[in-house]
Amino acid sequence: MRSLLTFSPRRSAEFSRIGLNELVRNVLRILHHKLKQYPDRLIQRHLDEALPTIQANAAELEQVILNLVLNAIDAVDAGRGAILIRTRVADERRVILEIEDNGCGIPLEDQQKLFEPFFTTKPVGKGIGIGLSTCYHIIQAHGGEINVSSTPGRGARFTVVLPMTVDSGGS
Repeated sequence: MRSLLTFSPRRSAEFSRIGLNELVRNVLRILHHKLKQYPDRLIQRHLDEALPTIQANAAELEQVILNLVLNAIDAVDAGRGAILIRTRVADERRVILEIEDNGCGIPLEDQQKLFEPFFTTKPVGKGIGIGLSTCYHIIQAHGGEINVSSTPGRGARFTVVLPMTVDSGGS
């Protein structure tokens, strides 16, 4: 339901100063029970502990991280797969969150449609195609960008670039 609300006219979201690394840790705590069925090496973290805080809506960014991690889990072979979550500074104004997996990858022709509402690469009954579109809209509302790079059979990397501060439109 929260994903569908993203497409409706937005109310002014509450932005506050938050740590992106803490959001990643929160999401991994939420997924703790799901992750117990996978090997310990499934998710690796390379979080820049010197990462500056950002102005953002914590709940919305957690939704983005959760969606990207769950998609990565779906893409990897549980016995051999690996997911890397990385944060780093892009430059003096932006930070980067990357979620990379070594799973099945995404065909080039599908990569260009991934952020469209109701497009999915998942089998019937496994997804309805609003997760990545929701992520796209949330990241856009934060003044950021989200991109994908993938090679079929070798995995995918989703890169989220966020400004350290968001212009509130003049006040």
